[in-house]
Amino acid sequence: MPPRVDFTEERLSTLLDGLLALQDTPPYVSPALNLILYGVAVPLDPPEDDPEAEPEFRQLVMANQKRGSLYDKVGAFSSSDDGKIWACIASEDVHWIIVNHEKKAQLGAGRPFVSPDGSGVAYTQTVREEGSAYPKIRVVLGDQPGPAFQNVDPAGWSARGVFAYAAYDADQYGVIVGGEPLGPYGDVAELRWSPDGGRLAYVVGDAGRIERSVVVDTKRGPAWLDVRDLIWSPDSARLAYVASEKEGERFVADGKPGRLFTRCLKAAWSGDSRTLVGRVGVDGKWAVAANDQQGALYDEVGPPVLSHDARTIAYAARRGEKGYAVINAAESEPCDFVYRIAVGQHAGVAYALLQGKTATLVHNGRELYRGGPRPNLLSISPDGASLAYSESQDGKVRIVVDGRPGESFTSVDQLQFAPDGRTAVYSAHLGEDQYLVVGTTRHGPFLPLSAPVFSDDGTKLAIVVQIGREYWRKVFPLR
Repeated sequence: MPPRVDFTEERLSTLLDGLLALQDTPPYVSPALNLILYGVAVPLDPPEDDPEAEPEFRQLVMANQKRGSLYDKVGAFSSSDDGKIWACIASEDVHWIIVNHEKKAQLGAGRPFVSPDGSGVAYTQTVREEGSAYPKIRVVLGDQPGPAFQNVDPAGWSARGVFAYAAYDADQYGVIVGGEPLGPYGDVAELRWSPDGGRLAYVVGDAGRIERSVVVDTKRGPAWLDVRDLIWSPDSARLAYVASEKEGERFVADGKPGRLFTRCLKAAWSGDSRTLVGRVGVDGKWAVAANDQQGALYDEVGPPVLSHDARTIAYAARRGEKGYAVINAAESEPCDFVYRIAVGQHAGVAYALLQGKTATLVHNGRELYRGGPRPNLLSISPDGASLAYSESQDGKVRIVVDGRPGESFTSVDQLQFAPDGRTAVYSAHLGEDQYLVVGTTRHGPFLPLSAPVFSDDGTKLAIVVQIGREYWRKVFPLR
C-alpha cells in the first residue's frame, strides 16, 4: 500500500542562517511527504594567523528542523515510507552510517538500506580479516552482523520488512533471506522481490555448467541454456522470464514454457496481471506478442504501450523506409517516423506521426492537426477522452488540453493527468523561475522536490517544494 500522505500544508524546515545548502547533494523527500533530508555546509572561522584565508567548510544533515553533527561530507539519504526512520552516510576519516542523527557504525565502502515499513535498517560493511590482504563485505541487519563474503549484491528490503542479498565467497554463491542462507550455487543474478514483498525470485547456475534456472519461493525450476529478464506481475501472483535454448528463445510464465521464437526481448505484464506482452524476433523480422499470440511481422517494432487490461496494445513499427503506429492489428498511414504514442489506462489512444519536420496528431481515430509542430510531450487521460500535448511557438512552449492552449513558458516537463482524467498537471519554467501548473492555474515560483501525490478523493494534490530558504509541503486543489 502507498504511504499515507497528510494533505495539509506544512513548513517542514527552514535553512538556518549561516548555513549553505549543498548544491551537489540533492535533498531527499520521504514517500509520505513528511520528512525532508538535506545536507548543508558550515563555514569555519579562518585561523587567527591568517584571517584572509579562504574559508573551510564542514557539513551536516538537516532532518526537517533538527540539525545533525558536523562531518567532512554527508549524503546517500534514505528513509522508511512514513519518514520516521532515516539513514545516511557521513564521512570523517572513515565513513559512518547515521540513523536518525545517531552514529551507528563504520561502513568502510558500504551503504545503508531502510525498510519501507520502517521495521529495520540494514547496511553493507567492509571488514578486513586477519591475514587477508583484501577486505570482505558483510551485511548488518540492525545490530546483528552477518558473515563476511568476498562480495555481496543486495536485493534490498521487501515491502514486508525482509532483507535479501546474494553473496559470493570461495567460488560459490548463496542467497541470504532474512538472515537464512540458501544455496550454494555456481552463480546468482537478478534478485527480484514481488511488489507485495512476499515472494523472491532469482536466477541461478551451477559451477562448471552453462545452464541456468529460476528459483521462486525457494523452489528451483527447470534448467535452460540461459535465463534472463525476470518480471513479476503487479498482483505478485505471476512471474515471467526469457529462457534460451539452442533453437531460440521463449517466454516462461507461471513456470509454463511458451512458444519458441528466434529472439525474445524483456516482456511486461498488463496492469490486471492477465496478459504478458513482449517483442519477439521471427526469422529476421520482429513482432509484438500478447500471451504468445504473435502479431504482424515488421522490420522493426518499438516497445509496446498497453492499457490496464491490454485490450489496447500500441507500438511503433517500421517496414522498409516507412513507419507505422500499430493499434492492436490496425496500422496508421505510413510516415517517416512514429514520434509519440499514448494509451489510456482504460480506453483511448493517441499518436503523432512525423513527415519531414512536421507532425500529424491523431486522437481516438480523429486527426487533430496535420503539418503541425512535434508534440514533445503527449499524455492521455485514463478514460482516453482527454488529450494533452506540448506545442512550440516562437521559442516558447505551451500545453494544449482538449484543444485549449494554456500559458506559454520557456520550457515544460513531467506532463500527466490527475486521476480525475480532466486536469493536466505539469512543471514549467519561465525564465529562471519554476512552477507547478494544475489545470490552468500556475503555482509558484518554487523548486519542486518531489512528484505530486494525489488525494484518494481526487480533489487535491500535495508536493514538497523549496521556497527561498524554506521547505514546504504544499497542497493545491485540482479544480
